Amino acid sequence: MAVKPTEYNIEIYRGDTMSLTVVYGDDSTGSPVPFDLTGCDINAEIREKADTETVTAIFLIDTGDQAVTPGRIDLYLDSTNSELLVGRRYVWDLEVEFPDGRVRTPVAGNIVATPDVTRDIL
Repeated sequence: MAVKPTEYNIEIYRGDTMSLTVVYGDDSTGSPVPFDLTGCDINAEIREKADTETVTAIFLIDTGDQAVTPGRIDLYLDSTNSELLVGRRYVWDLEVEFPDGRVRTPVAGNIVATPDVTRDIL
């Protein structure tokens, strides 16, 4: 059975940095149990549309020490990547591939980028 990703929409000012922490686990029992993400491949991409081939920007991912904080995924959008978002709506998602080959997308949504005014000073 497919599980629909949790929708999480983001607003960002172009060129700014942002961070987001997701704790991914199984909450089907009513008591959430975080997954151990050791050995997982985790990616989060931003595109103009879901079916667009070209990736516009990427989130940097850090899962830290899963023995201490299981299920924790820190996403970071640095200024270099957010500078690529030119004042429009985009889509993004977070994809986790487990060592056994299962692929899940726990979070997805829209990103609205507001154009910035101040640029690098020469």
